[in-house]
Amino acid sequence: MRMACLLIASALLASPAIASESDSADAVLAEPAKGATPVDVQQWQRRIVREINPLRRFVGLPEMRLGLVVDTDGAVTSCKALPLEEGGAAKGQGLCPLMIEHARFQPALDEAGNPVASIFIARFGKSRPTNAIDGGVL
Repeated sequence: MRMACLLIASALLASPAIASESDSADAVLAEPAKGATPVDVQQWQRRIVREINPLRRFVGLPEMRLGLVVDTDGAVTSCKALPLEEGGAAKGQGLCPLMIEHARFQPALDEAGNPVASIFIARFGKSRPTNAIDGGVL
């Protein structure tokens, strides 16, 4: 049976950011020499898709963009839904706990090759609804 919920199977686009506003402090992240890179994407995509509310899978999900804070160990420590375009609505905040739990990265590196915290921007294409009988796309 093919699970056609391709919520996360859309390409992830990386874009390390220059600065970030942290909920707990006014942290500034310097732009890394090399940005964070997703690791074992298909594995954590499958885990996330399995944990998404089954009803959401059958109605599909909108296109989303998430800002992920990746620490020096490659773990996601914070996630924020971002608007797709300036002035637009941010969608996907409900996916953030799953991204924090499952997504893993090779951390960004500074000029000396040392791991540094960074921001990774993930873009997810719109997922099409699946049917309840065989998981096929409607």
